[in-house]
Amino acid sequence: MLSNGNEKTNKAENGASKELPRLRLCAALLFLCLLSAGAALAGPPQRARDKERMPLPVADKVVIFAMDQVTWDDIESAYTPNIDRLSERGAVGVMNTATLTPRNPAEAHLALGAGSRGMAPPDAGAVPSNRSAGRLIPLRVPSIDTIKAHNQTYRYTVTPGLLASVLEKHNSCAALVSYDDAGVSDSNSAPLRMMSLAFMNGDGIIPYASLGNTLPDPLPQAEDAAAGYLSPVHDALTRCPVVGVYFGGTAAAEARYVPLESDGEQGPEPAVLMALERADALVGAIAHELGMDSEQPPSAAILIVVPYNDIPARNPQPGLQPIEEKPQNSPVILSGPEIPRGVLTSDTTWHSGLVANIDAAPTALALLGLPVPEGMTGKPMAVLPHEKDPAGFVADINRRTRSVDRFRAPGQTVYAALHLVAAALAALFIFIPGAARPAAPRMGLRLLALTLILFPAACLLLPAVTPPRVSVPVSFAVTYGASLSASLLLTALFRNRPAALLAALAAPPTLVALDLVFGWGLNTANIFSFSLISGKRFYGLGNEGMGVMVGAAAMGAAVLISNTGWNARRASATAAGILLLTAVVVGFPRLGANSGGAPT
Repeated sequence: MLSNGNEKTNKAENGASKELPRLRLCAALLFLCLLSAGAALAGPPQRARDKERMPLPVADKVVIFAMDQVTWDDIESAYTPNIDRLSERGAVGVMNTATLTPRNPAEAHLALGAGSRGMAPPDAGAVPSNRSAGRLIPLRVPSIDTIKAHNQTYRYTVTPGLLASVLEKHNSCAALVSYDDAGVSDSNSAPLRMMSLAFMNGDGIIPYASLGNTLPDPLPQAEDAAAGYLSPVHDALTRCPVVGVYFGGTAAAEARYVPLESDGEQGPEPAVLMALERADALVGAIAHELGMDSEQPPSAAILIVVPYNDIPARNPQPGLQPIEEKPQNSPVILSGPEIPRGVLTSDTTWHSGLVANIDAAPTALALLGLPVPEGMTGKPMAVLPHEKDPAGFVADINRRTRSVDRFRAPGQTVYAALHLVAAALAALFIFIPGAARPAAPRMGLRLLALTLILFPAACLLLPAVTPPRVSVPVSFAVTYGASLSASLLLTALFRNRPAALLAALAAPPTLVALDLVFGWGLNTANIFSFSLISGKRFYGLGNEGMGVMVGAAAMGAAVLISNTGWNARRASATAAGILLLTAVVVGFPRLGANSGGAPT
């Protein structure tokens, strides 16, 4: 009799587990919607909205001022009143400087002028000073044939020197002025003199180039500069509408070390700050030369970029601590009398405050009112109005992007390790008879499984509710704590296990889909997203995010078929609809934009 009673109880429990209460399902979906709405309200959307974009005005002169190996932190730490004034009046952002091969300054400068990424030997752009300081002479880049051969070998469609070639087709030109000595001893300045790759034409020729110029010490006032060190820039502006001014390797000191401060924080090396202060004086002199401070300024624009931003860690010196610079996006400033105030964006990235190095050449052509050729994969920059604090908004994006990249590797490692632990515990439970299985470990395994399922959803919400300066250990604690809390909530809300499992499996794909539809930007700021620093993808759904969404949808469809108590036709049709909707979200160009992942 006792065994018959147990059998009836087990049958009742099995029948209950196959029921999916509609009221609780609606409550779970409402909970997810409220959670998504809270995520949207917690932070500003990262995807640029097309209706808010302001196109660039037409300018008569465009100066591209380039510095290498400079970060936003460096600019914030140095005394740069001229750069600050230009950023306050114009548009600011961060620029992705990714190249096809890592740590390749030649490819970084090649992309700046070609409008697309290509291959080049690391020393391809190195040219001698040519003894042309103070005057403009023709210059030919010796490695142009090598660069073309490299790209033909690997079948890259980049066209080196496309910016200058387009200008020549419109009876115009581009000039280059380089300053090598800014008062900082830097033996690496010659190899880094690669801005020639950005301003050469398709034959590797720059018609007007002045390399090896030096800045006086101390620097005179901006109004007194035209007769001295700025004369090559003055002459170049009279000849060409596009002028590149390269303040190259001198902006990166050989040793980036500082003693530890009293609060334990480190800052840029003083030599870097000194170089930036001198670069700022040069920027002020150029702005004065363009007449930007006059009552009726001419139509001109200054684009400040950092083409090459890889700063390797140095060997420590006695009594000093090394600054370990991680890869990060670089500063970009676009300013002019008619440039609106705000943050920069482009159709390359679809993100407010973020552009790419391949956008520089199309932007210069757009400012001059010239068409962008098909050979340029980059897009002209645009401005999103941001009246409150554009610089602060961009700094927040930069810090958050860097913190996510620091969190990505350890986060994925711990997540994979916990999966292995859960799989090992589940395997052990298989060999334990049902009556002998202890209740506490069984509940712990259930909570661990729900926590791992909900962890990607918690990662999506984390950037919206935590400051960008949160450390990696705190991020771990907050993310896993939120996942565990949600697991406990679902366990208390749903008494039958399939319903709780379905609700947990619905959370990650629902949040991912809503984020892609409304463009909140949460999917680009978590450990399962693509990296905005690597530059492989700027929008849509990466492979990690696709795996999370497709895996959760597939498991949810399986649970729906086997545990809802629906008839086979109804359950199968619902599961097929879920998988079809997932494929559309993953593959649609304006959503997931992952055409390879949709068939998967």
